[in-house]
Amino acid sequence: MRKSLFLPASLWCVLMIALFSSCSDGGSVSISGPRLVESVTLSETAISLAVGDTRQLSATVEPQDAENKALSWTSTTPGFAAVSDTGLVTAVTEGTTVVSATTRDGSNKVASCTVTVTPPPVKITSITISSESGTLSLERGSTLQLSVTVEPEDAADKTVTWSSGNQVVATVDSTGLVRGIVASATAVTITATANDGSGVSGTVEVTVTLPSGYTEVTSIIATPSPSPIPSPLYPGDNFTISTVVDPSNATDKEVIWSVQPAGIVGLSTNTGSSITVTGVAAGTATITATATGGVDITDTVLVTVTATPSSESEFEGTWKHSMDVLNAVFVITGNNWSFTSSAPEEYNVAPGPLAGTFTADDTSITFTATSGGSGSWTQPYTFETSWSNEEVMRLYSSTSGNMLTRLLGQFIKQ
Repeated sequence: MRKSLFLPASLWCVLMIALFSSCSDGGSVSISGPRLVESVTLSETAISLAVGDTRQLSATVEPQDAENKALSWTSTTPGFAAVSDTGLVTAVTEGTTVVSATTRDGSNKVASCTVTVTPPPVKITSITISSESGTLSLERGSTLQLSVTVEPEDAADKTVTWSSGNQVVATVDSTGLVRGIVASATAVTITATANDGSGVSGTVEVTVTLPSGYTEVTSIIATPSPSPIPSPLYPGDNFTISTVVDPSNATDKEVIWSVQPAGIVGLSTNTGSSITVTGVAAGTATITATATGGVDITDTVLVTVTATPSSESEFEGTWKHSMDVLNAVFVITGNNWSFTSSAPEEYNVAPGPLAGTFTADDTSITFTATSGGSGSWTQPYTFETSWSNEEVMRLYSSTSGNMLTRLLGQFIKQ
């Protein structure tokens, strides 16, 4: 019996489309799809890590225009070394594992790295400091070589960093060589700190003395010039400090200078009988002059630097309060001001006229009354440009009872 061939209508449509397509391009039929990954390469193929260490692996996927370059990271033995979704390998315990990056686009391309995990490095547990000469005392101007003994002997990193607790009295270099700078009745703590991250350190107390036969310095006087120091002293302003050392026949009359905290003033030199001091930034600093020919012989000078003042020209002009009902106006010329107001009584604003002078730095302005009233008032301020392109001076605080009590807010340049 003859069987008839029956195909669904939808399948006939597909066949007809394929037939006509093949005819239109010379008989060939092509089907295109997403570009698959052809190769994966890791930044390293074998690494060794100590327990607790990490290493970032990176992968290069080719071709560049592959549609899906996503990778899956795995470790054959995560108990030895684990790997994150981004390829960060973390050593867990001793052993060997293989970390792989596998494509996710179905191309099944894989790149691998062998990871060997070694025991963690042995760290320092103790540091003992000793001197080659067997003493921990040295004369001013001489040196003393220190060395360290670290435990355990098999520590992976036996290096240390040296530091001095008072560099004015004694310094120490990277090899442990101590240099006596100034004699002092107070010993200096010299510290050797392990560089292996263990946090272990060792210390010794070193004493600096005067050489025998010295005629000691008994006093030092540091005198600023001009005196008193200019006030306010602004960044860039300077003055000098000179010293007198007694007795006049002292063996060593050298003077060394130091300043704390740093960054407020600059010193022209660190040694010498006189220096120039220059303001750097707002704040208060203590300058110390130390006589090296005595034992703990010092004098100090306290210096205050004021923030650079704003230009008087910024304030010059007529300023009217933005609240019209106050009818409050400042007229500023140079560093002189005058004030008038016809505010209603309930606003508690002095009617004026008042007049006076002002000083200002870059954050606050101080008004001082010279006529029509007395006293001075300091107001934090800023200059701004309003949405209507008007120049605005904003005052942010007030002292109760003064003429500015009701004038907080903004004044607009007329």
